[in-house]
Amino acid sequence: FSFYLVFPLAAKLATSQRRAFVLFLVVCLGTMAVNTAGQYLMLNRYEKDSVGNFMYFWAPNQAPVFALGILLFFILSTPENQLMQPVLKRLPVRTTPLFVIGLVIFLSIAFLSLPKALTFNDFRPPALMQASLGFALMIIALAQPQPGWLVNRWNVFVGEIRFSAYHVHLSLIV
Repeated sequence: FSFYLVFPLAAKLATSQRRAFVLFLVVCLGTMAVNTAGQYLMLNRYEKDSVGNFMYFWAPNQAPVFALGILLFFILSTPENQLMQPVLKRLPVRTTPLFVIGLVIFLSIAFLSLPKALTFNDFRPPALMQASLGFALMIIALAQPQPGWLVNRWNVFVGEIRFSAYHVHLSLIV
């Protein structure tokens, strides 16, 4: 929920695709700096696994995921963009491979030893960034308006209720 605290600032800064891209880069670099400093300070006092678990869940480490979502919004909602227009025009016939690539990237996390935080100490993408990239590709594939096996009544229904489900799922689990 920390995201909702800074979202008004992110919305004020990211008013175009270019600005959203710059925001994503700045957030990634800022996250790397904060995580590297935090990791350095915490590893002197706590076990490596405990620090990794903490770093994975804390807000600065999650911030690039939200910045990527903002960038993805602008990529998908700006069809007149000269850079993305040819890609988005050809995309409808290639949504299945794009979806599968995104799914493979997401599922590969289970088989890779990835860091838990985005730092300057390890330039491999952390698990949450790899998952986000996979989901971003799947979202682009699902964003196409033509019906098919990806865009169907069930997926549309899930898309309509997902935010509400996000808010009430914990009360249903407990």
